Amino acid sequence: MAKLSYAKRALFHGNRLLTIGDLTEENKIKNVILATGLVSVGAMEDEAEVKNFAADDVADHATIAGKSLLKGELKLIQLDKNVRINFFGQDETANGFGFGSTNIYPKKAVQIVTAGQVGKDKAILVRVFPNMAVTNPPSFETETDSSEAPTAVTWTAKVQATGSELYKTKNGHTPAEFNYTFTGADVDKVLDFIQQGGIITPNYKTTDTVDADAAAPVEA
Repeated sequence: MAKLSYAKRALFHGNRLLTIGDLTEENKIKNVILATGLVSVGAMEDEAEVKNFAADDVADHATIAGKSLLKGELKLIQLDKNVRINFFGQDETANGFGFGSTNIYPKKAVQIVTAGQVGKDKAILVRVFPNMAVTNPPSFETETDSSEAPTAVTWTAKVQATGSELYKTKNGHTPAEFNYTFTGADVDKVLDFIQQGGIITPNYKTTDTVDADAAAPVEA
């Protein structure tokens, strides 16, 4: 008689990397930037409605689900120029010292890497949101320093994510979030790919290299 057994124990924790880019064509992402200072990613909750339709005295004759719409928030302790302009929809002042919101928020492919372990092997969980946008100017939060509880300035922004026809499952579905798990020797290969400006796509292989034009030009 067959006996059920547990899968390898897996645990993921923390936020290691946040990269942002433009999904320009199917499985092609350019202008990738690395965001410094990611603190947390709030729960991305799906607000799409699911409706049941009754017929012939059957309560659930058919069910129709709306397109997936995930909403959550990002928290950072640092907002660099490239992130302010390319993701948070801000514009630079003429003197080069300041920024202000335009209230126009570009849609971006966003990738978040989390470290972990599967069994006895090191692992990473890579979450990709093919079509994410900020929905409001980032709020600014700080507290007066004290000897007992020093604090850091934190910027929080509401975000929402939807699917993209340029980023699909093998059967053609376009969810708003994709999850990839890599273990063992593949971890370093994937991290090297990401740190050179790569964002994981549905056709990614661990032998892939980053296109020369993938990463955005580095600004001073």
